Amino acid sequence: MPKPRKPTPLRSRSRPDHADLWERYARSCRHAGDFQNALVAYDRLLVLTPDRPDAILDRGFILERLQRTSDALASYDRLLQHQPDNIDAWIAKGMALRSPEPTSARACFDRAIAIEERSAAAWYGKGLVALDAQQDNTALDAFNRSTHLDPDFAPSWLERGRLLLRLERYDDATIAFDNALQIQPDNADAWIERGRALAAMKRHDVAITSYDKAIDLSRDRDRVTTASAEFARGAALAAVNRSDDAIAAYDLGLDHDITQLDGHRDRCLLLERFERFDAALLGYDRALTLWPEHLDLWFARGALLCKLRRHEEALANYDRIVQLQATSSEGWLQRCAVLERLNRPQEARQSFAIAEQIDPSLKYGDRRKAFSSLNLG
Repeated sequence: MPKPRKPTPLRSRSRPDHADLWERYARSCRHAGDFQNALVAYDRLLVLTPDRPDAILDRGFILERLQRTSDALASYDRLLQHQPDNIDAWIAKGMALRSPEPTSARACFDRAIAIEERSAAAWYGKGLVALDAQQDNTALDAFNRSTHLDPDFAPSWLERGRLLLRLERYDDATIAFDNALQIQPDNADAWIERGRALAAMKRHDVAITSYDKAIDLSRDRDRVTTASAEFARGAALAAVNRSDDAIAAYDLGLDHDITQLDGHRDRCLLLERFERFDAALLGYDRALTLWPEHLDLWFARGALLCKLRRHEEALANYDRIVQLQATSSEGWLQRCAVLERLNRPQEARQSFAIAEQIDPSLKYGDRRKAFSSLNLG
């Protein structure tokens, strides 16, 4: 689906001081994702008609999208000064405060519920704050309340499903995602989450179909979502031993979004699983050009080099690890194991001594564990 066309600037139209024109232009810009011009339009609209609560609320939303949270909060507060019982403003303010001030966010949602106890959106917000605080039972109760009050409120079904998925209640999670998709059949995120729940139940073929649907919906519109769907699809394909298709899915995912670390790492692990070691090593090297100081990538690369009996390169790899983090006892310990394999006992003992100094609980026998874990026997 093509992206919405950018609206023609309003200055080229007739009667630029007409409030209705500015309102339509603001909404067109918002729909097209042109938030900067949308803000200009809302500012002009509010000069012409300063008491428009919907415009003040929409302006706050635009400011949030522009990552101007403090200005967005000021916009919501402006509305609440004139309409202290405006439930939409309390909910919007709570959403804006959710990350920086969760306690204040919870108070906003409580105020919204006090105004209208049957507000599904307010209970949804309350659930999100509880979720952020790892209060799973409270969050689930809030999402349940929200979906009970308004069975057509898709966001609560989606978040309820995600929580149930994390709690390993896969059947219930799938039902929640199905309910979300009945309301929003074009929601690519819901299709991805549904696929994950199905994959967790080892229903991989059905999961792949779900991921395919997500890819069809998000392709050409949202590269990050498309990449996530491709990675999930790759994992499901690997689970049914379709190795070539699985690796191709990861490659497609990285074509859409090369910045997803998990995509790189999982692709490399998959290549190792299918004994495509040289390709996996190239994958780690590619990832390390993007994250040159990521220790987990260096450790994985070092273990692979040991598996390939490329011990000199492995030693250089562990040298890099302890250079990046001199306090990594595991790095020094694994370096010790590689040095022993290279028959360099004095340097190996020195490396172990540093590891032991960092972590006094280490025993000399731990060398052998590292030796075994790195396939150095």
